Amino acid sequence: MTKAKHIIALLAGCLALLSCGLPKDRVRIEGKFNHISQAEFYVYSEDGAIDGMDTVRIEDGEFTYERQLADTAILTLLYPNFSEMYVVAAPGATIKMEGDAGRLGEMAISGTPDNEALTNFRLQQLHKPDGDVRLAAAEYIRTHASDRAAVVLFKQYFAKDKRADATTALDLLDALRKARPKDLSVTSMASMLSPLLRNSVGRKMTSFKAKDLDGKTIDSNSYRGKPLLVAFWASWNSDCLVWLDLLRRYEKLYGDKMSFLHVSLDADVERARTQAETDTLRSPVLCDGGAFASPLVGRLGVRYLPDVMIVDASGTIVARNLKQDELRDAIEKAVK
Repeated sequence: MTKAKHIIALLAGCLALLSCGLPKDRVRIEGKFNHISQAEFYVYSEDGAIDGMDTVRIEDGEFTYERQLADTAILTLLYPNFSEMYVVAAPGATIKMEGDAGRLGEMAISGTPDNEALTNFRLQQLHKPDGDVRLAAAEYIRTHASDRAAVVLFKQYFAKDKRADATTALDLLDALRKARPKDLSVTSMASMLSPLLRNSVGRKMTSFKAKDLDGKTIDSNSYRGKPLLVAFWASWNSDCLVWLDLLRRYEKLYGDKMSFLHVSLDADVERARTQAETDTLRSPVLCDGGAFASPLVGRLGVRYLPDVMIVDASGTIVARNLKQDELRDAIEKAVK
């Protein structure tokens, strides 16, 4: 074969590769941002579809991101201002993003039906009150529960929004599970969120029985008839130690009107015992050494530390996820 024929064959091979497009096991995201020249953002998956976090560099307002992907997944784009955006990535697809860096909510994303549906939803909801947007998101999820776009909207408006109504969120989550029974992102989200939603403000605290550090069985139902404060903490968390000091003082002030119960997320039961003695806690302390994997912690939907749950005399949760400066007012309101 002559040199010319070798060159022709090589060019033909290159053209054949180009005509095949993106490999079926890879996804490409191409973006063009107005009013920004250079910057970085991060890409990761909350559901474990990709390992770790990738850094994407924007040069002259443009970027290209490509990586291997086994199955369709929801990727999270984390921007320098800490705002997030979800993109539905599908193997073999090229996804295009275009918009103004200062108005990410108006970003146009195309390349798959789910991304185009999400773009249309965002644009239709621009400048509407948050409550109206959540109502629209709920309606979309109910009517399109089998679409991955519905999962994205649930993540954005219900899974991460503490203002979302727990009953509505549970109903929507149930709809997604029925429509997408094999979707691991939905089942894992349901496993994590359901206990938290079932133990949110306005709902009855999930009943439980557990042994305290002295081996005595504590039955949550025995606290009915009097307000109850349940505090979740761990000795390894410095913020919790500040809360323990506050709780000790509040128990002295309000202990005749309210019951107190502590749940330690220490992995070492003796560490929890030492901390309870150091802080001279008078109320029962529950600790099984399971930390966040504890059945009790999972049953009550604990995701962050410190956490406090205030329950009224009927067993209804009246406050949760309080800030430090909100704690005393919430206690005084509960004991009135």
